[in-house]
Amino acid sequence: YAFFVEYYFPHYATASVPDFHLALARQVKANPIIKCLVRWGRGLAKSVVCDTIIPIWLWVNGESVYMVIIGNNEDKAQILLNDVQAEFANNARLKHDFGDQVLSGNWAKGSFSCKERFIAKAIGVGQDARGLREGAQRPNYIVPDDLEDKDTLRNPKKQDEIVQWLERAIMPTMDGAIRRYLHPNN
Repeated sequence: YAFFVEYYFPHYATASVPDFHLALARQVKANPIIKCLVRWGRGLAKSVVCDTIIPIWLWVNGESVYMVIIGNNEDKAQILLNDVQAEFANNARLKHDFGDQVLSGNWAKGSFSCKERFIAKAIGVGQDARGLREGAQRPNYIVPDDLEDKDTLRNPKKQDEIVQWLERAIMPTMDGAIRRYLHPNN
């Protein structure tokens, strides 16, 4: 994993990959069914690791990934999704080793499919998630990231509503043998 990060993502890997990044990656890879709260401090690359590096690493290792990134609104989710989409579109090393993955007609803001085994969608908190699928494939990697804002931080009722939505509407969209849920949060 460390070599993968340093080779394919030198623009992110400005220092050696820390042990806690390695531990998370190994835990995710070893467990096709996992719910994990990633509680690292600010600036320790929670979003980069959970939203971009680990899903691409799983894909490079032969897995099919249908990722859903959830933000506190759809625009913020799309901003988070842009990073992984940009890697597939512009990362010269990924393109050299795995070919051009941009699939014409399925490459839009907030939703894209690669030529091989990678689908991604961005949604905002509260959006209807029923029927999330592409063909027979349903989400198998979900990352709610930056869900809180100044209003939800001070409102336990709103926080409970978000948790209920995640548990009742989002997690059930994953129904296959692989169901990974990583929740980066401070």
